[in-house]
Amino acid sequence: MLFGRSAEIAAIDDVISRAREGAGAALVLRGEAGVGKTALLDLAASRGGSMRVLRTTGVEPESDLAFAALHQLLRPVAGLLDALPGPQREAVRGALGLGGGASGDRFLLAAGVLSLLAEAAAPDGLVCVVDDFQWVDRASADALLFAARRLPTERIAMLLAVRGDAPVKGVPPLRLGGLPEPAAAELLDGLLEPTAAELPDGLLEPAAAELLDPAMPPAVKRELVTATGGNPLALREIVRRLGPGQLAGREPLPDPLPGGTRLFGEQVAALPADARLVALLAAVESDLDLVLRAAARMGAGRAAPHEPRAAGAAETGRAAPHEPRAAGAAETGRAVPHEPRAAGAEEAGRVVPHEPRAPGAAQAALHELEVAGLVRVEGASVRFRHPLIRSAVHEAAAPASRRAAHEALAALSEGDRRAWHLAAAALGQDESVAAALAET
Repeated sequence: MLFGRSAEIAAIDDVISRAREGAGAALVLRGEAGVGKTALLDLAASRGGSMRVLRTTGVEPESDLAFAALHQLLRPVAGLLDALPGPQREAVRGALGLGGGASGDRFLLAAGVLSLLAEAAAPDGLVCVVDDFQWVDRASADALLFAARRLPTERIAMLLAVRGDAPVKGVPPLRLGGLPEPAAAELLDGLLEPTAAELPDGLLEPAAAELLDPAMPPAVKRELVTATGGNPLALREIVRRLGPGQLAGREPLPDPLPGGTRLFGEQVAALPADARLVALLAAVESDLDLVLRAAARMGAGRAAPHEPRAAGAAETGRAAPHEPRAAGAAETGRAVPHEPRAAGAEEAGRVVPHEPRAPGAAQAALHELEVAGLVRVEGASVRFRHPLIRSAVHEAAAPASRRAAHEALAALSEGDRRAWHLAAAALGQDESVAAALAET
């Protein structure tokens, strides 16, 4: 069941209804990962009644393979090729690998695709569905968009789903955002209602019944909807990972919430090392100046491993993090409270003075994150475009990298922020860090 999508369903029904009457049209469903584009395409495929349905999905590994998407879409109706005019028939046959060579005439191929779709629409009409259009190979995309712009006299409804800002020229968009709070609350209620089939035998004791209580406090629902932007997939992923106490509001929700990797992991993984470093720092500290200075302190702009080593972690495994040493401390290893070591210390455990890079490298990395649409700068703060991008960055970093980020930020912070970063950078118990927390 789709919650909160009545306007989108009405728009899809309108396109299909017009196509059934011979006034075809195309529509682009545009939105971020997990917002429900595929669910709406599935619904569209079921709304045509007796209309034929053709489907394809863009696949990233095949995005450079010419005609890959057309091959998947048109193979079921390849038997209709004989009805096409000769030049168009040979162009499409070549593109599908059914004989001859692929024609170099892009117009003939695109016209042939439109003609074949028109043949497939007889007698009751056609619903043509393309998911993940951003990964459709260029040759297929060009032919499909050529056809999409020429449907008003055909019995064809074409629905394309695209993630992000990939251009789809000449086709009207239907933008999908997160669910409004009432619809998201309905979705959450549905996720928490155990069916009889899901309840194992004997699960009737009071304690077990309390654990499966489907009632979620409104405050928890609001917090989840805010943190996910109402993204349906994110809500499902997070509910699966939360404990009964968190769902019932008896325990605090984790910060950041889990589940971001499923939605934004690919974008995070594709970032260069410096941009990932700045993103990680921004995931644990919103102060723009601190983030940039900590990035320089950790070596932004220097050829370094993608995952910074935990500051103070000697290769031998000798315990050092409980007593972070000041950058530049003597080689005797004497501990200096509250002065974390610089990330990248020598393997023998000796602390080397950090070499702050010019802030230009960190600023360039921040610019990359802004261009990628992952963060934005608001005054003196850096914010993630979506809360779950922060979650994805946090989940993608190794624990040692997260501790190193907190340690670098602690060295530049004061007061409660410094104490919090010191605690997040610590391994095990540390009296000096505990004292800082108690003081704050």
